[in-house]
Amino acid sequence: MRGISVRHSPHHIADKLNEDGVPIPSDYYYAKLGKPNPRRTRHMWSPETVRQILHNYTYLGHLVQLRTRTVSYKNHKVIKNDEDDMIVVKNTHEPIVSQELWDRVREMEQSVSQGKRNSSGYVANLSGLIYCQDCGNKVRLAWNNTTNGSKKPRKYLRHNYNCTSYMKFGKRYCPSHYIKTQDMDAIVLEDIRSLAQLVVEDEEKAKAEFLARKAKHHEEQYSVDTKKLTEGRYRLQ
Repeated sequence: MRGISVRHSPHHIADKLNEDGVPIPSDYYYAKLGKPNPRRTRHMWSPETVRQILHNYTYLGHLVQLRTRTVSYKNHKVIKNDEDDMIVVKNTHEPIVSQELWDRVREMEQSVSQGKRNSSGYVANLSGLIYCQDCGNKVRLAWNNTTNGSKKPRKYLRHNYNCTSYMKFGKRYCPSHYIKTQDMDAIVLEDIRSLAQLVVEDEEKAKAEFLARKAKHHEEQYSVDTKKLTEGRYRLQ
């Protein structure tokens, strides 16, 4: 479809599909059967539907089994299995999406280039780039309410970052890592200036240090990928 690429978010893709009048999967299915859609639906694309399609191995030409399971033989509640617990039989039919495009989508999902918008449409400069030094989870943007009392309108003027785990579960899981956004911006700006100054003073040294860090990162990633490959082969056996 024109106007959509792997760089766009599920929200943008859903909006574009609705704008172009593309029928949702259930509407399309029943239209092919010549029947009206019996499901209760708004007939509108949602970001969640787009995400499900982007994670469906069927488009790669693979058959996925054990997608869900029940709690027990007494409790028939259906639970979605993790991807590691599913059985994927590859190359069972002709794919309509290339492996290269599939991998590209996975890379874009892990990327934070677009940032995360809040309910008012604001995107923080460092959205998705800050992680807690203790638990490893992402640090979340928060606001301080500067107006007390229910009669006055709420104002959120002071932005700050804090550990997501702490904000969800409290100090029993992870200590607070509160820092103001202007302080964090100042730290990042100072780091950029110091690196720029290093390049100006000794470009060859800066290049050598950068390549050394990059090589170390590749070695660590290679070790992790090799371990995953070994575990995958053992699992297949």
